[in-house]
Amino acid sequence: MNVKKIWINRKLIWEGFLNNTWRKPKIESEATKRYIICRQCKSFDPIGTKCELKGTNPCCGECGCSLRLKLRSMESECPLGKWHAKTKEI
Repeated sequence: MNVKKIWINRKLIWEGFLNNTWRKPKIESEATKRYIICRQCKSFDPIGTKCELKGTNPCCGECGCSLRLKLRSMESECPLGKWHAKTKEI
């Protein structure tokens, strides 16, 4: 586990956690769109072998983030540029 990386991204992780806990229709709609893109990506890791924190699968094989949280963090973006932050739009 890369504690430094988690610490640096704590605001994004916290945003994803809050949005996962208290779900809002607009955010869920965006998370669904992102998930569809991620599912088609070669880096999609459904098993969790590349997750920063074990047991948080599915995750992104590029950055190791839990998709459950990353997809719901509107300030986050795909490390491969397949989807972007939406802070101003939602």
